Amino acid sequence: MGIAVGTPTRLIDLLNEGVLSIEKLQRLVVDCSYMDQKKRGILDMRETQAPLMELLNRQGLKERYAASENGVDLLFY
Repeated sequence: MGIAVGTPTRLIDLLNEGVLSIEKLQRLVVDCSYMDQKKRGILDMRETQAPLMELLNRQGLKERYAASENGVDLLFY
């Protein structure tokens, strides 16, 4: 499958379990739609920023963001 969609924590879990492979990934869609009672999203809360940074800095994925060949498109929604 060339596309993966999920929250940063869920995507990390799938990668760690070996269910999701970085090698064939073409698009990574990060689900940022969750809002807490204070109207903060995952980009605003410290406890959710750490998993996002872990995902974005993951070995094998980070090198492919701007690659012209075999690159990965990173999308947030």
